Amino acid sequence: MNNFNIIKRSGRKFLTLSACVLALSSCQLDYENKSAINPDNVWQNETMIQAYLTDIYSGMVPGWSSTSDTDTDLTTDSNDSMSEWLRGVNISASSRGVDFNYTIIDKINYLLEQLETVPESVMALKDKDAVVAQAKFWRAYRYWSYVKDLGGVPLILKSQDVNDLPSLMVKRSSTSDCMAQIVKDLDDAIQGLPDRWSGVDYGRIDKCAAMAFKGRVQMWYASKLFNRSNDKDVGKQPIKPIRKL
Repeated sequence: MNNFNIIKRSGRKFLTLSACVLALSSCQLDYENKSAINPDNVWQNETMIQAYLTDIYSGMVPGWSSTSDTDTDLTTDSNDSMSEWLRGVNISASSRGVDFNYTIIDKINYLLEQLETVPESVMALKDKDAVVAQAKFWRAYRYWSYVKDLGGVPLILKSQDVNDLPSLMVKRSSTSDCMAQIVKDLDDAIQGLPDRWSGVDYGRIDKCAAMAFKGRVQMWYASKLFNRSNDKDVGKQPIKPIRKL
């Protein structure tokens, strides 16, 4: 009987101790999932803002970000790539793939809108101005890639709500209006960009790159492709930014 009481008391002590351990372990703070990013937090952290800009770079920098032999005509008996051949797309050897996706422009517009409300406590004004300048350069770069192939295109300068279908039906702007916006964005970029980057920022768009690209854009616009009357005044514009380099 005494042994039974001892075992009984020991059991109660064990249960009490277990309950205390469970109670103490449950008092920890909820763990924050670092792999899940709250969109609202992006604009409260300078590193995240820079990461958002870097994502725009990744979608804009020309070159072979990814490729394989199936992207060429090596794998087919025609001048088509594998994907075109499988889909039965009829593309001649003189054709070139042009991406008229506005997703990257919407990203840029959204970035510019959000930066308007970012306080200096999060990002210094000069750093914010540099981000704005880079974003405007890439917007001009992307719009120019459209205009040189199509002429005027829908000119969208604000982020859009995909659920508001009527607002997505933007009419095509004239070539001259598109060019005016491209040049304006490049002028703003030139104003806000540093002469050169250093350290981890080396390789980003700088003032000289923006000025050179503006000259290239205006030289193309002054050519007979757009300037069919061969207006000499139009041809003088590209010289101005290039002379400053």
